[in-house]
Amino acid sequence: MFETDSLGYKLLNGKIKSHSEQLNKFVAGLFDSDGMVGLKFNSCGSSSYNNEAYYRIQLVSQIDQSASNDPDLCMIRSLKKHYGIGTVSFRAREQWAHQAIWNMAGKDSHIFYNLVGKHLIIKRKHFENMLWLYDELKGVRLTEEQIQELKEFSICSRDSSAKEVNKKHISPAYLAGLIAGDGWITVRLNVPRLRRGWLSHENQMSCAITLHELDSLVLKKIASDYGGRVVPKDKHMMSWRRNLGKESKSFALRFIPELLKYMCLPKKYVALKKILQFHKLPAETKCLELEKVCDSPRR
Repeated sequence: MFETDSLGYKLLNGKIKSHSEQLNKFVAGLFDSDGMVGLKFNSCGSSSYNNEAYYRIQLVSQIDQSASNDPDLCMIRSLKKHYGIGTVSFRAREQWAHQAIWNMAGKDSHIFYNLVGKHLIIKRKHFENMLWLYDELKGVRLTEEQIQELKEFSICSRDSSAKEVNKKHISPAYLAGLIAGDGWITVRLNVPRLRRGWLSHENQMSCAITLHELDSLVLKKIASDYGGRVVPKDKHMMSWRRNLGKESKSFALRFIPELLKYMCLPKKYVALKKILQFHKLPAETKCLELEKVCDSPRR
């Protein structure tokens, strides 16, 4: 599946050195798409004077992966093992809802931010706000009224967390992480299409990322660095899409190898590899290979 010199192979086989800045960038992209940081409030009893309940603050962060995106849930397990922080829990309901959740709390969230924080784009400011609140209030007994105020601040902080994009360039490692979470790779070959009464066949190969409209500046920066278009997707959602088909062959032959170096999610690594292999086929053999390349289900 993975080439032995790729980051994904090294991660899943435990061959990454203790510090890998490229892996940190990949995880930052993954966290910006499938991660969460917030505050949890644990009850510490009530006052004997007025019977009012009190709580203590806890900082929590996590990354979720569904079985539909990572069928063996091997990537999230390997990330937890490599970084040596947090715990991995599993949520198993119906088949489509199987999930692995990498949970980090308190000190582990601090360690995680120290490793990947400088590479975060979408959730960096929100993470910093939560860290600041936790450091200010840890050990303090909070009332329900104070908790409500903190929750409102947390929501506002999260909504305004991606107003600016200060990165000079979106790195391929970060982009691979973003695609692993909120992106998909389309590989559909020899698709029948009716045009003006004539039946023709076409190839559909592309890479796309869908984010909330508040994060559209990130998508525009990606489009500026890698080409493609940013368009409305659904309500409050925006999508960046880059064609990787025949008319973009020269770009695909440069772009896909860069992503493959850093993609740690097996499913999307395989989809990217199929597109690259197709472009490398001699023209006279492509028609024979069309049926061998299966559609990659979208995330």
